[in-house]
Parts: sequence; C-alpha cells; structure tokens
Amino acid sequence: LNILPLDDNHLAIYILDVSGHGVAAALLSVTLSHMLSVVPDRSFLYQASAEGQGGYSITPPAEVVSRLNRHFLANPAALQFFTMIYGVLDRRSSEFRYVSAGHLSPILFPRGQEPVIRETGGVPAGLLPTATYDEHSLTLSPGDRLYLCTDGVFEAETSAGQELGVEGLLDRLGRNRDLPIEDLLASVMQSVEEWSAPSGPVDDASILAIERCG
Repeated sequence: LNILPLDDNHLAIYILDVSGHGVAAALLSVTLSHMLSVVPDRSFLYQASAEGQGGYSITPPAEVVSRLNRHFLANPAALQFFTMIYGVLDRRSSEFRYVSAGHLSPILFPRGQEPVIRETGGVPAGLLPTATYDEHSLTLSPGDRLYLCTDGVFEAETSAGQELGVEGLLDRLGRNRDLPIEDLLASVMQSVEEWSAPSGPVDDASILAIERCG
C-alpha cells in the first residue's frame, strides 16, 4: 500500500494483494511498487500530455489498472495476478476516483451514519485479457473516514476456523469510530491478532485509512 503525491493537489492511493506467497510474490510486489511510482517516465501513474512537448498528465485510475492488466498478461507463463484498489484523491474537492480490481471495495464511514461498502467489481489484474475496469467516485465530507484493507484482515481465523468476516470488521470500526484514526487502526489490527491467536494471521493483513478533517 502507498500514498503518493502526484502533483500539488492530487494524491495516488492504492492497496494491493498479490497472488501466492514467498519469493515470487515478494518480487511481484517490488515490481509493482516501481510501476506505481512518481517518476513520470517510468510510472503507470502518468501518461504523455496531449499537448506533447515532453509533458505528463495524471493517468485516470481505470487506465492505470487496465495498463497493469495488459502488462502482466503479456507474460502468461508467469501467471502473476493481484487484486487492488487504485484511486486518485483531489485534496481541494475531497473527491476520490478509484477502481476496484477483485478487491474488497472501499468502506466509507460517513460521520454519524452507518458504514457503506462502495461499489464492488472487476477481476484481479493480470488474470483475464477481456477484463474491463470501471471507475467510481465518492466525495468525503468533513469527519468522513474511508478504509481500504486486504483480505487478510477480514479472513483472519480462530484456531477453530471461524473467520472474523466483513461484518466483524465493520463492527470493530464502528465501535471505535470516535477514537483518533491512528488509535482506531491500532485497535483493529490488535483485534485481528487476538482473533487469530495464538498463531496469528495466515495472510498479510493491511489496512489504510483516509479521514477528511475539519
């Protein structure tokens, strides 16, 4: 996961989960981090400006994920794929434009309201040549929070094989919604560790949060 400044007003925000474990999965993660960088001439996050003259513009989220899908399909022998949410946050308007590729969609907690799991869809990137990716958007109001997480959070299991589940995750986010966001995240991750004790989570468990202050 990462948060990257694309320019003075826009942030790239992503969370992804690669298939498999071990060295191959780690190498894929490193490769993706280079492709999703803020170096315009090496990154999928920028595209050549329509005006030419060597300039760059921000690539729309749907095109970023489509380009990643095409890139990894070009080497079918590797069979490397991953789920992800990739989006661009406009810091002036608080609009978040994003794409979900086989990943649990963003969880929106509007201030003082019940949580909403946003539009779900898409297939993992690098899996199907016919895959298409739709862009969605939401606008954060003051006090709203948005959560992105990997499935290692809600698929954490007890020793008896019972999953925490999405509802369990929503319950923990809701019960602690008045905590400062750093404390809330620490509380959620502690819950995941306790739920899956004594062995701990089998899969990578990561969560990223965005809050509009004011």
